[in-house]
Amino acid sequence: MEFSNKKIEQLLTSQLWYIDEGYGIAALNSYIHDIYLRQNGFSANEIGLSERRHANKALVYSAGVPINDAKLIYNTSLTPAGSIAVLKLSGVMRSEDGLSSSGIASLVNDLRAAYANENITSIILEINSGGGEATAGAMLKNAIQERNKPVISYGWTVASAAYMAAAATDEIIAASNDSQFGSIGVLFSLNKGFLEMYTNEQIDIYADQSSQKNAAFRAAQNGDFSKYQKLATEHAAVFHSEVMTMRTLKGNEGRIKSTLDGSMFFAQEAKSRGLVDNIGNFNLALDRAQRWAKKKRM
Repeated sequence: MEFSNKKIEQLLTSQLWYIDEGYGIAALNSYIHDIYLRQNGFSANEIGLSERRHANKALVYSAGVPINDAKLIYNTSLTPAGSIAVLKLSGVMRSEDGLSSSGIASLVNDLRAAYANENITSIILEINSGGGEATAGAMLKNAIQERNKPVISYGWTVASAAYMAAAATDEIIAASNDSQFGSIGVLFSLNKGFLEMYTNEQIDIYADQSSQKNAAFRAAQNGDFSKYQKLATEHAAVFHSEVMTMRTLKGNEGRIKSTLDGSMFFAQEAKSRGLVDNIGNFNLALDRAQRWAKKKRM
């Protein structure tokens, strides 16, 4: 199938990502496939877009039983006392809502509603994400750090920007031994075709006082990617510093360095490195959320 989409090319140009690239490529292929189906007459319902969005809606657990009403966290009077909110982070992390997934801004709104709901005692953030936009990761991390009640992570794939968010929670639980964690790194993704097209067809005129505006992109137009390299390195240093502040990584200096080099680790190895606290099923996550709530009340 031959497929071209200039909006996708623009998306990939000059984009700063906190993402596991293999995960990102798989997600992009899925996105392209959805567009291809829509262009060939398949409806949004046939593709299942609404079902995907619904699957990521918030749940409230009361006495271990889920109540499938995403709006419940916004209504304290209807929420049973002692409830646990389960919020989901799935797919590529974008700041705003996407085609079949909620953006981080929507998830942050749900988090803050759960904080304000006096009948919710703790929150589980269920994660299956390889990361995404650097800004999206920072937005979610900051919102988690605002918490007035325990927030724990329960994860399948928890990489890059998604791990940045998980690291800010009170506890990280791997859903199974096959769960993967890490990819703590930074990249810029530049589409060479778009960069060449832009350089050949676009003329940018900068003010005399704006010599450093878009400096990395302007250098890249001349084949110099050193400024992007420098920016990526600076962002990675901040990312590493934040993870080390939020988590107690295990091992000597060399082992910690390898934990932060962008590698992905299965659950047992991730636990041995301090990236994960526990491994178990969702019942363990519910039990730990209840224990954290009791500890908070003491």
